Amino acid sequence: MFNPGSTGEIASLSYSLRIKLIERTCYFVKGQLPVLAGITDTDFSESLNLAMVAAESGADAVKNLLKELDYLKLM
Repeated sequence: MFNPGSTGEIASLSYSLRIKLIERTCYFVKGQLPVLAGITDTDFSESLNLAMVAAESGADAVKNLLKELDYLKLM
């Protein structure tokens, strides 16, 4: 289960709703499916916060889409 996805819907959600979405997805799935939590944000520190929420909630993995500019800075 990939929730929230990466097609832009996450940008319209507040941080508190993103957190609830990750927590509740993990709660309701209860290990029946692997959970991939989307943590993409324009602020990397917020992505890290969402990753911590995902880990504490029992998500199996996280996905962060880096902006192209961030990728180029790493090179």
